Amino acid sequence: MKTSAAEQALAQRWDRIGLGVRCAYNPQRQQVLQHYVQAGRRLSHSNPAQELRVQRRMLDLLLHTAADEALPWPWRAACLEHTAWPLARLSRLLEGSTDAGRHALDQRVQDAWDRLGLPPKANAAASGQGRPQKHADR
Repeated sequence: MKTSAAEQALAQRWDRIGLGVRCAYNPQRQQVLQHYVQAGRRLSHSNPAQELRVQRRMLDLLLHTAADEALPWPWRAACLEHTAWPLARLSRLLEGSTDAGRHALDQRVQDAWDRLGLPPKANAAASGQGRPQKHADR
């Protein structure tokens, strides 16, 4: 499938922003994370056939960044909070597939939240946004 010049430019911009996110080039400017997610959304909308790949790459980059102990903690936490959109989209895209794939995504995000020690977010597992809740026996 041939891509247009505008789509290629958007993909390159998304990759450049992603590099800045992964390396925490400017951790004081957390709006860069919003730009990254928005560019990924635009890329997904411009090429729906690639949406699954784009969402997986976006989630992977945000989770790897959140797990990188060499980066500032506030940046890592912000990256983790921005996993909500790609996680929700992936949950939606994987609706027809096995629950094992969706459970693996939720588990990766859960593990990242646990590593950072952040408080849980409400309704995360049900909505595909934020941190999946642990089910503890009481």
